[in-house]
Amino acid sequence: MIHKAKDNGNFPALYSLAKILSDTFCAHYSHHTHYPEVLLPVPLHVRRLGLRGFNQSLELCKILSKQLGTPILSDSIIRRASLAPQKALNRRQRLKNEGMMFSLNGSSRLTCFKHIAIIDDVVTTGSTARELASILRRQAKVPFIDVWAIARSNSPDSQ
Repeated sequence: MIHKAKDNGNFPALYSLAKILSDTFCAHYSHHTHYPEVLLPVPLHVRRLGLRGFNQSLELCKILSKQLGTPILSDSIIRRASLAPQKALNRRQRLKNEGMMFSLNGSSRLTCFKHIAIIDDVVTTGSTARELASILRRQAKVPFIDVWAIARSNSPDSQ
């Protein structure tokens, strides 16, 4: 389903996955006092976005936002560097990219948030999420950052 949604633009599959994510999200936060104020989709580089035609993380956020009433933080606040797509890299190459994948535009707009949920489609090595969280903590001083994804890769190359 993930490949259909991500690589073939199958929006019904994406909606089904987002619904499962939404249910899990709600169940998790029903037991916590800190609920994310905003959702942040993992941004795609503009060239990758042009090739695919959509950002699957943003599409997940749109569905979550509609179901949960949580606003989406514009992905234009974070700029993605022009690097090879992470899915084309092995673990060592992905980890080597850490610290170079993203830059923050206008951190002052983020300082008002105390809790942000990063939304991704698949977490493989965690390097993307780690770098986004690091930028949000270091530059925007966001104290609570959660990472949500529809899947965790367990491919041998990602270990």
